[in-house]
Amino acid sequence: MNPPGVVLCVAPVFNREAPPLGLAYLKTALARKGIEAVCLDFSLSTPFAVKNVMGLSRMKKHFWRFSRLPGIWTREILKYRPRSVGFCIWESNRDATEILSRSLRKAAPDIIQIGGGPDCIGWSLERWGRLFDYVVEGEGEETLAELLLELKEKKGNIKTLGVHYRKSDQSGFSGPRPRIGDLDLVAFPDFSDFDLSAYRTNGYTEGLPLLFTRGCNNRCTFCPGKKYYSHQLHRSGKNLYEEVEQHVERYGVHQFLFNDDSLLNNRTIPEFEDFCDRIIRSKLDINWRIYGSPVHPAITRDFAMKMKKAGLTRITLGIESLSSKVRADMGKTGGRELVSRTVDHFLGSDVWTEAFFIYGYPNETMEDFRETYRWLQDYAPRLYHLCINCFVVNAEYLENRPGIVWFDGNRDWHPYKWRSDAVDLKARRERYRMLKTTLSRLGANFMIGDPYLKKYYREYHYDE
Repeated sequence: MNPPGVVLCVAPVFNREAPPLGLAYLKTALARKGIEAVCLDFSLSTPFAVKNVMGLSRMKKHFWRFSRLPGIWTREILKYRPRSVGFCIWESNRDATEILSRSLRKAAPDIIQIGGGPDCIGWSLERWGRLFDYVVEGEGEETLAELLLELKEKKGNIKTLGVHYRKSDQSGFSGPRPRIGDLDLVAFPDFSDFDLSAYRTNGYTEGLPLLFTRGCNNRCTFCPGKKYYSHQLHRSGKNLYEEVEQHVERYGVHQFLFNDDSLLNNRTIPEFEDFCDRIIRSKLDINWRIYGSPVHPAITRDFAMKMKKAGLTRITLGIESLSSKVRADMGKTGGRELVSRTVDHFLGSDVWTEAFFIYGYPNETMEDFRETYRWLQDYAPRLYHLCINCFVVNAEYLENRPGIVWFDGNRDWHPYKWRSDAVDLKARRERYRMLKTTLSRLGANFMIGDPYLKKYYREYHYDE
């Protein structure tokens, strides 16, 4: 076996239902530069069952119970005799990544360790700077390839932009790297290292992941995604169609999942409609799901029907609240009329329609909540699924909106341990009870939760 230039791996993450798209993109980008890479997803390749991890707080407990796992993962990496190992970091796998990194460092101290991924910088650069030799900031396709080629030459200080590094126990940064401006130039992801048939839940697969856009132009107060990109860029419909066509031919897959943060808006719809037109003209036999999209005036009934004809089977809409006051404070546009009209477009097109909701927003009075509650009484039985969670406070929200008080006199920042003038712990309990009782009575498919109350309730009536 010829040693690859780098092993790209991801430690177990919560709810892994599709092969890691980021690693697949990196593999192709490195191949373009003549660098061989092997991708490993430890969510599936070990006895560790990610679905058994109910939240981050229990991660270390599971590793204590399965203490042999880091050694198993380390031996799997070393089997390829790599010169470098890259780790993809998400918030849900940060503890697992640290455990694996330390295990690998102990077994093979000379291997170069490189961190990257969505939550590598935003979560705690200081933490990863102590673990890894290098940390890649932002998009990694061009940066990682350039860094590996530079390390191969072993020339002085790092010049590759977008890289944090350690030198003599001191940290350094090579400087910010511009974003990739034309997403059509990014090579299609390579999923050949993954057993695609293994990504199933209860026998059901979400499909091969796709990404039409990077970033989001919305500025919702509850979303931490703003730290990833300053604005949204999107691909052409032609480029997206060519990728899907290639995946169908190469892997024999016919089911896909769009992972975009904010897929449909007035900027993206023209090219996405072109993508749909190409599918319809070519009669390409595929179906696909949209994981997340806001309601938007540009989504018409005709466009919804066209997406259905092109293969759309399921869409999840970020509705959050039906109160105009709450929606305005969230940074969301439109009100009840727009939400209802958009949902009706997809229901009328026979598309399985799901929705995200947030209850207990800091300025949500009981009357504000009842606006959402009354809407759900009408629409919940017709929606395929509802995901409803208590508001999660983030650092940006705290900086711009006063009035948050911590429970129990604990002033340490915690995303769920808060109350406000409009919402206290009693109100959160009451709204949780009202939602659970009413949605159960209506026979809706839903999940509702408040992690601080240690309450999660799931009720499914469909069989996937």
